[in-house]
Amino acid sequence: GFMAFAEFKRILTDPDEHDPENFVYLMHGLSHSMYDPKDSIHKLDSKVKRITTPGEFYSASLVGVLDHEMMREKFGFWDTVNQTDLFGVYGFVLNPSEIPVNDEIIKIAWYCDIGTPKNQEEVKRFVQEHEGKVKPPLHLLKSTVGRHPVKYNELVIEGHGDMDIVGVFYKDMNKDVRNKAMEFQKTMEDLLQRKLPLIELPYTTEQISIPPGLEDERMITQVGHFIDLGTRSMALLEFENPGSF
Repeated sequence: GFMAFAEFKRILTDPDEHDPENFVYLMHGLSHSMYDPKDSIHKLDSKVKRITTPGEFYSASLVGVLDHEMMREKFGFWDTVNQTDLFGVYGFVLNPSEIPVNDEIIKIAWYCDIGTPKNQEEVKRFVQEHEGKVKPPLHLLKSTVGRHPVKYNELVIEGHGDMDIVGVFYKDMNKDVRNKAMEFQKTMEDLLQRKLPLIELPYTTEQISIPPGLEDERMITQVGHFIDLGTRSMALLEFENPGSF
């Protein structure tokens, strides 16, 4: 547990010095209802409270891009990382640097989307059932499975008073999203009473190849989910039965 947490803390980079070629962030994506900055200030405030309150839980993802040099510096071998999918279009960059390692706030860290419930009571049961299923950061950055754009890893973290929101992010989908992101940044700066860097994440769309005759929109979505489940099935199986792997 705490060894993994120490490792998470060690590899995170500072969004104030964002380098699009080399970064590793712990990020919390927001669901659609948060997207309208005007009516979301109270929702955002309650989200901040959840992140900073012990006994509350929330999901996050480890996101990163590393070139060979930085990979060698951080992990000791020659490779690259490109893991930029995560839930949501906007969200927070989190930094646990002030949290003592033996506080072990990372309860679950898995290399695919594990469908953590949104309701707090259900999340608490989910944590009781799965606590301790923690893959190290390198595994999350190199071996996350899923089908783009849902090829993300998922961490379940317990709230902590010293968890810092050190930036906000958005996915670079279009100009409208970029403009909203700037509003979102300002709202969060007003809320937290400090400056926050705005991190742009790359956004690419890869088409799912659909067999002829299945052009119907609903079918495409279903086929997409079906293919995605295929890529995640082993990871989910291991999640449910960790002893058998």
